[in-house]
Amino acid sequence: MKKSIEDFLKTVANGAPIKYIGSGTDSDAYVVGEYVYRFPHNDNVFSQYIRESQICDLARHAVHVDVPQIEVCQKSGFKYSKHKMIMGNKWRWHTFSWHPIKQARLADSIAHFMADLHGIDVSGFSNDVLDTGNFSYVDIKKIIPKISPFLTARQLRFFVKKYNSIVKARVPRKDMVLCHMGFKGLNSVVDDAGRLTGVFDFGNAGVHERWRDLGVIYTGKNLRLYKMVLRRYCKYASVEYRRHRIEDLASVEHFAQKRWLNPDGSLRNLDADRVKRYLAHARALFNHMPMRFRRVLYLTMSLHAWLHRK
Repeated sequence: MKKSIEDFLKTVANGAPIKYIGSGTDSDAYVVGEYVYRFPHNDNVFSQYIRESQICDLARHAVHVDVPQIEVCQKSGFKYSKHKMIMGNKWRWHTFSWHPIKQARLADSIAHFMADLHGIDVSGFSNDVLDTGNFSYVDIKKIIPKISPFLTARQLRFFVKKYNSIVKARVPRKDMVLCHMGFKGLNSVVDDAGRLTGVFDFGNAGVHERWRDLGVIYTGKNLRLYKMVLRRYCKYASVEYRRHRIEDLASVEHFAQKRWLNPDGSLRNLDADRVKRYLAHARALFNHMPMRFRRVLYLTMSLHAWLHRK
């Protein structure tokens, strides 16, 4: 398949260099000159491309950063999406930890972007565009066979109770907004001064509780950056911050349906290592433990599973 895609790209590249980026869960990606091409693994992913292009069109005129203009194409038997690369500098959560002025600029521009995005009026768009059911939280009953080998009966009861109290909590209507659902350095760029200048990868975007976007920043483990973003976001969005709610949502972010279930609703074949990492992350935050204790929780779960097999 890769060879046939590359042969096709040669016919549209007009001599531009072709570079294979890699294969993800849903797509194969290439850079052709100044454009990014993505080829879906199935028709459902292609439908997601169409949806993503509509969300980008919705966001482009509302936010102060660059957002890709995605073309969804069918040509010569191939289905794909194409967009011009957004240029800028790559960054990570701790890139500017030792540059307080740049980190403050980054925090302010992230907060501004989030407030702009969350303020978009989505009332005129259909549920087909804005709904991302695969990022709703998984029914804990469905995954008990996956998580129970690593927990004692008491730990499992506590986990289920705490999990349900978070994901089934009542959410005020004003907090249901258009969220990016995955903002980070890998899908955004900054300028030399540290300001956010472009955001892409809106494939998971949809209407969710606003604090889920802030929870992703919290899990970046740069608490100084997170606190600056939170303060500025609440100012720009004119909302009161809910620190405990953000931390609760951050604890269960690895329990979206997409991570645990196949499109037909059956359990994905997750390896034990990944299940333990997801559980360790959630349990550390459930118990208000420093995140460095995740490794300890991971090891105790491994020991429990080993003893259980014995």
